[in-house]
Amino acid sequence: MSATCGSCDAAITWARTERGRPMPLDVEELDFAAPGLVVLNPARGTCRVLSEGQLMLVAGWRERGATVHRSDWDTCPSAEQHRVSPQQEAPPL
Repeated sequence: MSATCGSCDAAITWARTERGRPMPLDVEELDFAAPGLVVLNPARGTCRVLSEGQLMLVAGWRERGATVHRSDWDTCPSAEQHRVSPQQEAPPL
């Protein structure tokens, strides 16, 4: 789902982490991979932050349609204003 960051007006797309939490990604696809970047499975709308150990898997994921992006949380100057901790998301008991 494409959108615009409410703080910096950058073009973003939304994905869900493997834990189901929403993550804004910069729309620009990167032609390299590095730890801390995000791999997106557009068919499922899911993403994961890359670790050093996953870098060797990226080429195979790309062959199956995955793309690599920066998280908007890394590029937006106002990202801290929008972060929600798991404790803030959890429903009251």
